[in-house]
Formats: sequence, structure tokens, C-alpha cells
Amino acid sequence: MISFFKPFELLDKSEDYDMYQIYFINALSLIGIVFLSIFSVYNMFFGILTLGLWELVITLVLVVNFFFFQKHQNIKFGSIALMLIMIALSILLLISGGIENTGIFWLYIYPVLAFFLQGSFYGFVWVLAFIIINFSFAVMALNNIITLSYSFIEVRQFLISLFVLSIMVYFYEKVVTNMKNKLKDSNEKLRTEVQIEVEKNRKKEQHLIQQSRLAQMGEMISMIAHQWRQPLGAISTTTANLQMKIELQEFALDTKEGIDESNRYFLQRLKNINGFVHNLTTTIDDFRNFYKPNKKSVTITLEKVVLKSLNIIKASLINDNIEIIEKYNSKEGIEMYDSEMMQVVLNILKNSQDNFKEKNIKYPQIRITIQDRSISIYDNGGGIPEDIIEKIFDPYFSTKDEKNGTGLGLYMSKIIVEEHHNGKLEVENKDDGVCFSIELGELNSKPLQ
Repeated sequence: MISFFKPFELLDKSEDYDMYQIYFINALSLIGIVFLSIFSVYNMFFGILTLGLWELVITLVLVVNFFFFQKHQNIKFGSIALMLIMIALSILLLISGGIENTGIFWLYIYPVLAFFLQGSFYGFVWVLAFIIINFSFAVMALNNIITLSYSFIEVRQFLISLFVLSIMVYFYEKVVTNMKNKLKDSNEKLRTEVQIEVEKNRKKEQHLIQQSRLAQMGEMISMIAHQWRQPLGAISTTTANLQMKIELQEFALDTKEGIDESNRYFLQRLKNINGFVHNLTTTIDDFRNFYKPNKKSVTITLEKVVLKSLNIIKASLINDNIEIIEKYNSKEGIEMYDSEMMQVVLNILKNSQDNFKEKNIKYPQIRITIQDRSISIYDNGGGIPEDIIEKIFDPYFSTKDEKNGTGLGLYMSKIIVEEHHNGKLEVENKDDGVCFSIELGELNSKPLQ
């Protein structure tokens, strides 16, 4: 049920036309109940019993209509009831005249009320019914059938002016309705255009993500080669060792002790080979998942994201004599698009590696720190020039030569962190290097396409 005061509180807040009508009917009913109650008590107190009783009856009808409308909120019924009550009130005012015969002036609100609640056509019909009924009472008074507080000429002039006002309100309502429909069409057109542009931007963003990943593919393959070199070399060494043992017949297979020693030796070496193969499989799985577009988010710790990223690039970093210092202070599971966050970490690490090579840093070092929902990646590569540090997140801006840089890596990293994960990606020169700070917020509810 709508409270007594809600019509006044929400009249200026509602954007729905039906709700405006509901609040308007409630407000007008309450105003009518209050004022008619006061007039009824006033007239009965000063001995005008007939007028006071009629006002009391209309007040009671308004009260019944108000509570019935509160329960059912039937706009059609409520508006028709108000129209009829206004007609009854107009007859009462013609007979009584109200206070100093000024009550009739309240009836000028009828056309506005009719057009607002009933629309253009039916509103005009209600106005004509109002005029005809009141004019009929004026004619009866002219023929001395009943007695009115106003002369026939006064009622006629009032009804003519009311009719002229109704025509003006009718055309004004038509203009307003036409403008409202045009505005609605414009809003719908604008909403459609915005949706189209949003979809275009979303597709463009996904294209840039894929373009950025493809630009990294050659670098990733080089990293995989470094990562595989050690386990492949170990497998080759182990198999050569086993082959040599067999060819030189180093085990006395004609004794039980020799067979047991041979079995232990071969089983251990095969177990080592299996471990090397598992390492290769893990690396290629991480590489494959990195290039597979995310459809759903996963709950994972930032430590695992960093470790997966390092599993791809670590061998390449070590090969360039880059010291990696890792500090993990959080085990919190965070909902995220893990392959995209791997892309962010790999972008920053690869930029540091390229910067070390370009500047020929003697003792290169990367320090990775995880705290709560944040990652900081610091390197001692000399930092970024102050005149370009504000531009490094711009699309297609790169400090590398055209052959080695696309200018999409950090731009896409910022989109991934700030738009896909509601976080922040910031950079600052610190000590003798640069520090990238990643702070993750709550994941967007809409999954990536």
C-alpha cells in the first residue's frame, strides 16, 4: 500500500507515466479530503447544514475511493471516479456558491485533470460531459425548476471560458504528446546507436587483445625454447646413459643382485625422464592456455598466476642472467580471468628483459611482490624517461623499434586490469628502476566474449 505522503515524496522522482498518474490521483484525493472536510465542518458550524452534509458525503466518497485505489491501484477506475466526483462537486458549487460565491473558480482545474488522466480524446469527452451537465442545471434554474447561487449568464460565461480553456489545453497536450513521442523515439535511436558503438568497441577491444597476443607469440616460442632446452638435454643425457649401460653390459644380469641393481637404476632414470616430460607438458599447457581466449572466470591466487607466467619466461630470463626475487604474502583466492592476468605479467616481465638488453644493465634484477590483491613488479633497469612515462599506456606507443614493438602490450594490460577486473595499473620510477603496481578490484559480472 502506498503511504499518505509517498505521492508528494515521489512525484518528482518517477519516470513512469503510469506512476505519475497513480501519485497524482492519490495526491488529489488527499487534497480533496482535507479541504472538503474543513469546509464541511465550517458550513455545519455556521448553520449551513445542507451544504455541509453534501460536502461530507462527497468527502466520504473520496475516502472510499482513496482506500479502494490504494488496494487495487486501478488507474482507469480511480480516474473515472475522480471525474464523477468533480462533476458532483461542480453541481454542489453551482448550488451553494462556496465561500462568497468563489467556489466555481476551483472547477477550472477540471480540463487539466481530464486530459492528464484520460488522454486527449477521452479527456475532451469528459470536458464536454461536464459542460453539458452543468449547462443543464443552469437551464433548469432559468426555468425555476431549481435554485442556483449563480445566474444563467454567469454559468454560461463560465462554461464558455472553460470550453475555450479546454481547447487550449487539448492542443497543448497534443503538442506535448508529440514532443514526448519524438523525444522517446530520439532516446530509443540514441540507445540503439550507443549499444552499436559499445558492441563495436567491445569487438575492437577483443581484436586488440588477440592482436597483442599474436604479437607476443614469436617471443613466447623463444621462451618455450629456452624453457625446454634444459629438460630436453637432461632426457637426452639420461637415455644416452641408459643406452651405454646396456651396450657395455655393466650389470650382471645372470645374478639376482645384478638384476635388482639394474631394475633400480633403470626405474630411477625412467622416473627422472617422466619428471622431465611432465615439466615439458606443464610448460606447453600454460602456453596453450595463455592463447586460448577466456570465456569464464576462475578463482585462483595471484601467486599461481605469477608462477604460471614465470614457467613460460623464467628460463629466458635466467639465460640473460636476470636475477628474479619472488615474495608471496597472500594466499587469497581471487576471481579473475587468469590467462589475461598472465598476459599482463608477461608483458611487464618481457619489457623489463628488453630494457635490460637495450641498456646493457650489468646486474639485472626483477623483484616480484604479492600483497593481498596487488602485485608489484620492480626492475633496476634505469626507469622510464619522465617525458614519456605518461604515454606508455597509450595504444601503439612504443619505445622499441618498429620491428620489436607493437605498442599494444601495456595498453592492453591497462584495459585488462582496469576494465575487465575493475582494478588499477600504475607505473612510477623508483630508486634506480621502475615499478609497475597492479591492484585488482571486483571482477565485472559480465563474462568476456
